[in-house]
Amino acid sequence: MNGLHALYYDPMTVTYTMRPEILHPFFKSLSSFLGIGPQRQKKIEQTIGVHPIDLLFHLPYALETRYEHSHLSTCISGTRVTIIVEIVDIQKTPQRTTIWASDGHETMALVYFNTNAQWLKRLYTVGHKKLISGKIDVFHGQKQIIHPDFVGAPSQKNKWVGSVPLYRSVQAVGQARYRALIQEILKCIPSLPEWIPKDVLTQHHWPSFTQALKQVHSPKILEDLSPDSPARMRLGFDELYHYQLCLTQTYISSNKRQRFYQNASPSLRQQAEELLPYQLTQGQRDVLQNLDASLQSDEVMRALLMGDVGSGKTIVAFLTALKALENKGQVALLAPTTLLAQQHYETLLPYCQKLGIAVDLLTSNTKNKTQIKNSLKSGYISFIIGTHTLIQETVSFNDLALIIIDEQHRFGVEQRQVLTKLSPSPDLLYLSATPIPRTLAMTLYGQMDIYALSEKPKNRQPIETLVMPTTKLEPLYQWIHKIIATGFKVYWVCPLIEKSEELDVISIEERLPTLKKYFPNKIHVVHGQLKSGDKEKAMQAFREDPEASILLSTTVIEVGVDVPDAAVMVIENAGRFGLSQLHQLRGRVGRSHHQSYCVLLYTPPLSQTTQQRLKVMKTSEDGFHIAEEDLKIRGSGDLLGTEQSGVPRFRLASLSHHLGLISLAKEGVAKEPVNNAGAATHILTSLFRKSTFTDA
Repeated sequence: MNGLHALYYDPMTVTYTMRPEILHPFFKSLSSFLGIGPQRQKKIEQTIGVHPIDLLFHLPYALETRYEHSHLSTCISGTRVTIIVEIVDIQKTPQRTTIWASDGHETMALVYFNTNAQWLKRLYTVGHKKLISGKIDVFHGQKQIIHPDFVGAPSQKNKWVGSVPLYRSVQAVGQARYRALIQEILKCIPSLPEWIPKDVLTQHHWPSFTQALKQVHSPKILEDLSPDSPARMRLGFDELYHYQLCLTQTYISSNKRQRFYQNASPSLRQQAEELLPYQLTQGQRDVLQNLDASLQSDEVMRALLMGDVGSGKTIVAFLTALKALENKGQVALLAPTTLLAQQHYETLLPYCQKLGIAVDLLTSNTKNKTQIKNSLKSGYISFIIGTHTLIQETVSFNDLALIIIDEQHRFGVEQRQVLTKLSPSPDLLYLSATPIPRTLAMTLYGQMDIYALSEKPKNRQPIETLVMPTTKLEPLYQWIHKIIATGFKVYWVCPLIEKSEELDVISIEERLPTLKKYFPNKIHVVHGQLKSGDKEKAMQAFREDPEASILLSTTVIEVGVDVPDAAVMVIENAGRFGLSQLHQLRGRVGRSHHQSYCVLLYTPPLSQTTQQRLKVMKTSEDGFHIAEEDLKIRGSGDLLGTEQSGVPRFRLASLSHHLGLISLAKEGVAKEPVNNAGAATHILTSLFRKSTFTDA
């Protein structure tokens, strides 16, 4: 294939580009690795990713140390141990098999539940010595290991003594199997040409990219997992370097304005304001004035508008769009979900109809896609609202003047570039419903003008926030009965979909039976594993069906759900969420003039940090204040771990530790202009654009 392996969509050129063949080991099928059958492959793809590169970018979070013991008397309950014992007896019942083993002085039980009897018979023989490794516990005074991690010959003890990395979200596969898979992948990956500027690499004594991956997945001591370790610093820089390359490409296409707006008389904006059922706040008017100034300048507008929940960002964006529309330009409004795009369309359609603006909706569910695309290309449709479909489909415009990207951090930087290539010099307005601490915003989005809306409409009542222990669930159920009896609706949010063996939190799976018992025929369920159509049906039923009183969900509802009758938000294990995410969830209620409530449930005892976090939520509704407090409590790196923190999601970079690397990455990009990027830089961008790859 002439040194190239597969196709990937390159948003810098809006074309399919050949992926370098050297990257094949990073993107081959997981099924090509020993021990990964269809079931394991499916589980890994659902939780982590579809390619080896996804697994390599899924970094370990802790070390687990197993100590070798000669005697059971030295084994401490709750720890993982490795010990050689002799099998002395085997006892069986229909559901349980107990293997009795001895170190010569004391006995222990190796317990298996519902395990294949033939497999156990091959594994254990009375009188034989075995190396056992697993978590030891005490039950009724008897030491035991339930389902040992490893059973083998005594000669294999070096493999099961020492420290091993632990990974999140691999319980369905198992830590040992996942670690083995990672090591298999690491054996396959090649050394790559260096893309980091030589002086930067020399100054910081960083390992190569391949060496860094091997080091982070083979930690010997706890410090090897630290974001400050040379390997983590190197990988963090690589991700931020790629991010800066993409950002720079977005802005270098054309900074000089090629389109100038004239004020029509009477303007569409004046007509639109007369249609509004409320007066604009002073904050909205100030932002509009600033955006107008940007549209009148000699340079293309690049602006980020942050607005607290209910502050009126959408109407500001629409009134800004009218400036382009009345000058015969086209406007695209991009939303991260079908539901949010649909709501924007339903909100703005009446105004567009009265103003004579041809508007349409383009999502994956749109049936007349071809007709809409033709109308966009001809210029008949001047205002299009859509989802990723605007990027993924073959869409062309007659004269795209302004792009509005809602919840901009939900889109990869590469995805945002695709739309900017559909026009010579489109103006860009990014929206964020999650206020970002200004210092962090300036660091991440220094190329943009940053504006903020903090005022809320005058008819909104403050949301009353209650902090409640799970010991008071019974009174909570009784109170909610009264709420729904008056016609209001309730969100009930759980951190997980299914019960976790690793995390002590309530899942939808665990809470659903109780809610069905107390509120029969009132519950609808929404979570990320549902098909898009099923999610939308459940959401629609919750909005429109008077009998659908409670929506049990994960955090998928934190953005883009507008149900005025929703008056209560219940959040399980609230202490496990960041403040910005709690604020976003709370913002799903209080969207009318009725009194609304947010109930933050917790299981005692609370850590000092959790107490601090819940206190901030109880005492403040100011999203900007909450964002600053979130930054103080969790650090910017932890903010990155939460999808709705309002900042880009990085897998390798931790901004609380790597903030200084952003400036270093910017300097590196400046030394190698993007338009003249070499082969090594092309390999870097190919690696990190994994989400847009398609195998050929």
